[in-house]
Amino acid sequence: ELVDWVQDVNNGLKQEKTIGEISFSLQYKPYSYIISMEERSDSISASIVGSKTKELEGMEYYDFKIKLNNGSGEVLKYNLSSVEEYAKRVEYFSFQMNKDLWLVEGSDSIPCSLFHFERGYDAAPYSTFLLGFAHNKKPKTDNEISFVFQDRIFQKGIIKFSLNRSKLENIP
Repeated sequence: ELVDWVQDVNNGLKQEKTIGEISFSLQYKPYSYIISMEERSDSISASIVGSKTKELEGMEYYDFKIKLNNGSGEVLKYNLSSVEEYAKRVEYFSFQMNKDLWLVEGSDSIPCSLFHFERGYDAAPYSTFLLGFAHNKKPKTDNEISFVFQDRIFQKGIIKFSLNRSKLENIP
């Protein structure tokens, strides 16, 4: 039930934007959600929840997905002009894209600290990026957080998602 609730766009923890033929989605992942996904059980002992929560503390976790709307082919091959361009995209998504991702909270910009690119190859029309951002140590003065991605590959500009801090902190 928790997993379904977190993934429901109506609850504000998942957002999607479509620009032309490409969709971008952002999924906030609270600790309880991550633990539920890892354990895959309806009942998890308090000791497991406690120890796993300690492992996760200090970071905010997100999944960021870039998807072709027509559902065909690998997103990295979208509007390619050469084989070299494909190789550059793989390199960028694997090792450089994390520099173009950040959270903005109040006047603070928080860079992406953990980054993993899950390639779908030709099996899926999307690519998923697992992200982690260090917690902002300052007191929360703003109720809004912005997730920002500077798209350097598909020429879609700055992709921004606004998240409500109270929704992120009030999970059933």
